[in-house]
Amino acid sequence: MKMFVRWGSTAVVAVGILGAFACGGSTNGQEATNPPSSDEASAGTSCESLSESASTEVSSAIAAHQACTVDDDCTQVELVASCFDHCSRIVAKDGVAEVSAAKDRVNAAQCKRFLAQGCKFDVPPCSPPMPAKCKAGVCG
Repeated sequence: MKMFVRWGSTAVVAVGILGAFACGGSTNGQEATNPPSSDEASAGTSCESLSESASTEVSSAIAAHQACTVDDDCTQVELVASCFDHCSRIVAKDGVAEVSAAKDRVNAAQCKRFLAQGCKFDVPPCSPPMPAKCKAGVCG
């Protein structure tokens, strides 16, 4: 499972095995009561794979909209859906609608299955967002 941790203005990616947290942890400190069967996991519908797939789809929408000319071209968006929470990211304002549409898609697909399976995830502590800036033509 990938975990994104924001440390000041630097995002750190940590990759590790969470052992007992097969469903990515929980918002209440308990594991999901019904982890997916091996058939579900092999079909790509484990709690972790659903959450990662959803996160990747929304992250891709953010990554596709990074071009800017001035700081005012950029804004903060939450990298959050009903099956993951990775705090916020900076995106070009012209990409906000696509990011929102990606969140709607994953909430209706991967996150819907995630929740139906009883999966839960941890909500990370998020630092206050940094101001949106345009640096060398890229929002960041």
